[in-house]
Amino acid sequence: LRDVPGWVVDYVLVHELTHLLEPGHDARFWAWVQRYPRTERAMGYLEGLSAAAGLGFTGIDGDEYVPEAIQPA
Repeated sequence: LRDVPGWVVDYVLVHELTHLLEPGHDARFWAWVQRYPRTERAMGYLEGLSAAAGLGFTGIDGDEYVPEAIQPA
């Protein structure tokens, strides 16, 4: 994460700090995370970075723990 934009680091921090309130990745967790306005953009950035590096992160489109309510239409 050293070379990613600050708003991506902010998303990662929001994601991890939200685990202090909600331990899993349920709808309540994602409701908190979605309060950060660049959540979807940051997830897309990380998904692209992972794909380019061959890390296998699937992100919001393929990650089974993401509730339907926040998946893009």
